[in-house]
Amino acid sequence: MQTETVSLPVWSSPWLPRPWKLGSIAAALVLVSLAVRLFPFQPRAWKVVVLGLEVTVPFTPAGLVALFLLLFVLSGVDWLFQDHPRYGNIPGLWKHAVLPTFAAWTLEMVLLHTRSPVGWWAALALGSVLLVMVLLGEYISAEPESPPFVMAQLGLTWMGHLLFFVAALYTQVAQWRLLWVAPLLTFMGGLVHYRLLGLSPGFHSVMLETLMATTLMGQAVLVASVMPLSPRSFGLGLTVWLYIVYTVFRNLMEGATLREALREPLLAALLLTGALLWMEWGW
Repeated sequence: MQTETVSLPVWSSPWLPRPWKLGSIAAALVLVSLAVRLFPFQPRAWKVVVLGLEVTVPFTPAGLVALFLLLFVLSGVDWLFQDHPRYGNIPGLWKHAVLPTFAAWTLEMVLLHTRSPVGWWAALALGSVLLVMVLLGEYISAEPESPPFVMAQLGLTWMGHLLFFVAALYTQVAQWRLLWVAPLLTFMGGLVHYRLLGLSPGFHSVMLETLMATTLMGQAVLVASVMPLSPRSFGLGLTVWLYIVYTVFRNLMEGATLREALREPLLAALLLTGALLWMEWGW
């Protein structure tokens, strides 16, 4: 008796999310961005008295969109993960919403400061694809024993650094004040460190490492902000510093000695110095 082997499509794997759910979440986030573009409103401000002090609370399109994106991503990630084999037993499910929220915020930052219609639609299309990739990587990373986990870990690491570079670049393109740039990039760097360090199997709590890495990130942001760097050099420098700090802490968490942990980051620092010198004076 002959038995016939039926090959299942790749999307039937239990470690991969349903494609229509990925598309629905991405479409909802895109609709939020389109709504702000098609139905703009004027910024407003409310004055609130707190402990006898009058505080002005701004209400801007960017702030409203950031709040909506956060709510959409948190609810969307929970809805997406309901089909995961480990749903209900995943430690800290909310951490899988960190990078998707960061990706949505970065995309909105780019859209708010892109004036060209062609560039705006291109950024929206590329950002939507990147957002889907981040959601896919987060879904796979919930099970460290799954076959595609290593690829998901590498992909999330790469995308986390790419998103930070874009965010740092656009804070300079938009000519934001240091008062906003320093806390924003420090916070975003902390988010990326928290998520990427948490990808290492066997480490569920990385708060201490994240706090130390965020402190180092904040100091680097302050130093870079007062240096006469072009936007691309500013973004590249902080992104490589993010990679250096992340790599050192990851290596130490995995049991490497301090000398071993510093070997790869020192090479990255040398490459960074050469790249910055070339971009500032040779490009």
